Amino acid sequence: MEYVKKQDGNVLIIERRGTGKIKKVIIWMVAHNVSHQTKKPILIFKYLGN
Repeated sequence: MEYVKKQDGNVLIIERRGTGKIKKVIIWMVAHNVSHQTKKPILIFKYLGN
């Protein structure tokens, strides 16, 4: 989290790969925890490539 706080960006981007329920829950938990530790908006996207 210290790395994220020190960066000069305007938004935090989290990539979500896979569609399993467990992965979705883990990504949600990470985003939820990060959102409480930073004031930057969080964008979660699903990777549609190979």
